[in-house]
Amino acid sequence: MLFTDVVLLTAFAVSAATETVPVPAQLLGAAVTAAALIGNNLVMRRRVSAPA
Repeated sequence: MLFTDVVLLTAFAVSAATETVPVPAQLLGAAVTAAALIGNNLVMRRRVSAPA
């Protein structure tokens, strides 16, 4: 799952590097992917730090 997210963000970064102007749907997709990665990271931190 994480690999798929990285592929999407890498493709977006390559498009930006080639000065391709993203359409709003691409920006939304990148934002949703980034939010999911950040949200997952926060949830996993809470699980690890929670007392057993």
